[in-house]
Amino acid sequence: MGKVRVKIEGDNEPQPTIPHEEGQVPFVFVGTVESISNAKVLLQYHLAHLKVGNVWKTLISLIW
Repeated sequence: MGKVRVKIEGDNEPQPTIPHEEGQVPFVFVGTVESISNAKVLLQYHLAHLKVGNVWKTLISLIW
């Protein structure tokens, strides 16, 4: 298993690698193909978990 780094792109980047969207923090994974793939899977899992948490929070607020 390899290492992966997350590079946060700043406003002062001379050549941004990805487009900047208002309210979003642009970042790039740096590492081996396998490590980047694993990091993407973990990120997707975490985002799905957060979305489920928001659904539960909304449902509980509707009940109470």
